[in-house]
Amino acid sequence: MNKNGNGHAPENQSAAGLNDQVYQYILDQIIKLGIEPGQRINTTKVAANLGVSRTPIRSAMDRLCEEGFVESVSDRGYRVIPIAMSDCFNLCDARKILEGGAAYMAANNIGAKDLEILEHSIVDAKLCLKNNEYDAFAEYDTIFHETLFNAANNRYLKIMHDRMKIKIDRYRYFISFYCRSTAAEDTRHALEKHSCIFRALKNRYSSVAQNEMEEHIAYTYRTLFNLGWFINSQRNSKENLSDLDELMEK
Repeated sequence: MNKNGNGHAPENQSAAGLNDQVYQYILDQIIKLGIEPGQRINTTKVAANLGVSRTPIRSAMDRLCEEGFVESVSDRGYRVIPIAMSDCFNLCDARKILEGGAAYMAANNIGAKDLEILEHSIVDAKLCLKNNEYDAFAEYDTIFHETLFNAANNRYLKIMHDRMKIKIDRYRYFISFYCRSTAAEDTRHALEKHSCIFRALKNRYSSVAQNEMEEHIAYTYRTLFNLGWFINSQRNSKENLSDLDELMEK
């Protein structure tokens, strides 16, 4: 967010621009778990940290409520909507259909430039896996998937993906945060699938590319089951019980 030397937003910044920046700041905090699922949002503290009035904060909260990231509570405050496991599975179902179709189309339309980008993303991701740099790996994973959508050359498919991307990013950070113990195995599997998909695209095997992508996304179900088991196991302890109950709300 643009700020002046004393840490506050510039006085001449437009209201619309300021509202967008405040919204983006809070959204980033939610997606990257800076504000965790089920946690109350201290709007007074946020306003003070950003050096803005309550007006752009309220605007951001209204927008986040409409988009399903935040909900108002009884005492006129706000909290981050807990992540429901059922919603995670529904998102995986949608991704299988959308990204499987994108892989099929990309095999017929992909050009040399996009193939080069995919290949470089795999090479760089291998280095991240070797060095156990899982957050960096996620960046190359994103490059791979977004390049594939571009290669599909279908603007309506791209629009649908762009609308889902924020949700996908939120669940990706959520899974990464709570599934560190399986990160190496999950990352290795993703890299293997990326390599299979790349070879299928390069050889114009559209059905193979689609099947490999669907299997790649389907692997996320296993990760989600492990995540659900982990959270449920924590229910048997008293530590953080109320927070975990909110996390599993449906």
